[in-house]
Amino acid sequence: MKLDIILRTHDGGNRPVAPDTPRKVDVTKREITLGCAYSLSKSIKLCNEEVNIFILDDHSSKKTVKALKKMFGVKVIPFKGKDYAGGALNHFTYSKNSNADLIYSVEDDFLHKPEAISELIETYYKFLDNVEPDMICLFPDDDYWNYTPPFGPVQTLIVPGVKRPWRMHTKTTNTFFTNPEVLRKYWEPFRLQATESLTNPKVNEETTINVIWKKFVPLFTPLVPLAFHLDSWPPLFHKDAIAQLWEKNRQ
Repeated sequence: MKLDIILRTHDGGNRPVAPDTPRKVDVTKREITLGCAYSLSKSIKLCNEEVNIFILDDHSSKKTVKALKKMFGVKVIPFKGKDYAGGALNHFTYSKNSNADLIYSVEDDFLHKPEAISELIETYYKFLDNVEPDMICLFPDDDYWNYTPPFGPVQTLIVPGVKRPWRMHTKTTNTFFTNPEVLRKYWEPFRLQATESLTNPKVNEETTINVIWKKFVPLFTPLVPLAFHLDSWPPLFHKDAIAQLWEKNRQ
């Protein structure tokens, strides 16, 4: 089994993700990028499968790029574009073109538990054996929007995973764990999300990539997260766990 991890990084923009709302960890974006990357590097080292990582960097400082190179021992690939569209399209394109069995498209503000990568792989194949489609998708966090209007709460199926319960769901960010064939087969929603979501109010995750999870590729999210998205939405659960995990990975 071969896994390609495509990590997108950017250390700029210390303002809150939402106006007047700090992230779950109220530190600079550079600290978040390096702390989350470090948590991912530790999780990779604990995985017994073949894992390759590609770091796609969006104009981070030389200091951050140097730290990432040292952390993962790989070349950091710079973006040629200068905006979200170019970066997101590059991220999805690398994922689509992977020749690995699985890909993990991941943003730089996801804080991983040590067991995250191994358990994502094990869980993927466990669920794949029990669903009709030949492709599924996993999202590592139990998102805030699962429980708040207009997206939640909703009735859903709860299923046993390898070491934690999971729920079926229909929403991800640009972070997702799946077969690269998903991106090849359903490329247009990914392309639209990358190139038009900031300029066309009708284009967003709900009208693009989430349609894939609703109609074609079953999506599962853990009730006990394998990674925490350090965005600006307040944690409904696991607040202490987030704080403790952050202190173990802070750079």
